[in-house]
Amino acid sequence: TKTFYQNSYLRTLMSGHKTYIQVILPLRFRETVTYSVPEEMVDGISVGSRVNVMLGYRKYKGYVEEITSTPRYDVDKIRDIISVDREIVATQNDISFWRKISEYYMCSLGEALKAATPFLMELTTKRVTKSANLQQEAIPPAPIPTLTEPQQVCLSETLSHFSKNRTVLLNGTTCSGKGEIYLHLSQKYLSAGKSVLVLVPDIPSCRAMERHFSKHFTSPVLTYHSGQSTAKRRNTVNALLNSKDGSLIIGLRSALFLPLHNLGLI
Repeated sequence: TKTFYQNSYLRTLMSGHKTYIQVILPLRFRETVTYSVPEEMVDGISVGSRVNVMLGYRKYKGYVEEITSTPRYDVDKIRDIISVDREIVATQNDISFWRKISEYYMCSLGEALKAATPFLMELTTKRVTKSANLQQEAIPPAPIPTLTEPQQVCLSETLSHFSKNRTVLLNGTTCSGKGEIYLHLSQKYLSAGKSVLVLVPDIPSCRAMERHFSKHFTSPVLTYHSGQSTAKRRNTVNALLNSKDGSLIIGLRSALFLPLHNLGLI
């Protein structure tokens, strides 16, 4: 339905009017840059489309945030886009997320886009039904360890804070039992069909947490970080795009930009 109305809107713009777009570029620009769309490319343009443009003497790839028939600047100074990458499309949620990041961290919109670029480079409109990460030998999971009384109190207090939309910091030394609490929290949210994102500071920690979680869950534990091959990261992205249930993924900061379905816990 959304695509139908977008195309109808574009056809309206085409009738006697030039089509203009506001493009987010991966530069330190706080706002978007205006470009015009040649008539033969209008049908391939929508909010979220990736376009190739010239800025000065350099070529950049940017994302369409807005489509309009009323440019913000003098039309004589507005350049046409070069082309549209039809297989690369960001969602409205992606664009809203970049906006929130730029506002919260007081960075430019372009810098927020640049942070998301590693994920977007893995994203295509092609969908697969299986991922290499999902093709794992079925091994019966080990039961999640029973919590001690202090751990159970900590878990109950954490869930109480979550019910009030509060962020919780578990303060404890290494091997103090935080990992078991993470397991129980993850099990609770996954059982409810929600996704769980485990953020770690570095790649060795990612591998260690993958081993830790894989022992206790039947569903695949997905990972995403720069130490993986492009093919493996793409498989992870496609697995998430095709998932109708909650997913468990472990990754570094770039994992925040992954298309997690029904995210319940970080």
